[in-house]
Amino acid sequence: MKMASVALLGALLAAGGVAAAPDYAGCHPRLAVGTVCEADLAQLHPTQFGVGMLQVAREKRELARQRPSSLQKTVLKKRIAVVIGPDGRFWLVDRHHLSRVLWEIGERKAPVHIVGRVEKPDGFWQVMSRAHWAWLFDERGNPRDPADLPGHIKNLPDFGYRSLAGGVLFAGLPGSGLQKMTLLEPGIQNI
Repeated sequence: MKMASVALLGALLAAGGVAAAPDYAGCHPRLAVGTVCEADLAQLHPTQFGVGMLQVAREKRELARQRPSSLQKTVLKKRIAVVIGPDGRFWLVDRHHLSRVLWEIGERKAPVHIVGRVEKPDGFWQVMSRAHWAWLFDERGNPRDPADLPGHIKNLPDFGYRSLAGGVLFAGLPGSGLQKMTLLEPGIQNI
């Protein structure tokens, strides 16, 4: 059952006295910053060049077992963050791994949080980088041209170092010097 079926399931549960999951309107470029809306995952444009596929596989195992209502709560709690660009596109600025997982388990829509808007096309990528909304480097830290970003979350390749770092963070290995959520990648901040 997909999250799109959550509305029907929610209505059935509400009729039985159980609180239903919230239903969100579809995303469009005129929505205000701070809005939560339902986005087509295929319309979320990546702002980084790769992900750690070990983290994707781990999250996929965890999320694939969840009921639709539980899955929606998990996605809302993790906050898929997007920025609306000057062309009206939705740029994925946080939770690339989660978005990839959702795509892989067959979800095609997800609630997203609009965390920013960039109105002017001139300097778009400079603004995105300064706000830590884009990571325009390859897995070895070499600068990359934003024109080369994958066009779809399903096309984000595995960055081996990112997989390794994610595994160490997840395991919380003693003496590793890394604590969960303290270091994702140089220059990246949580939104």
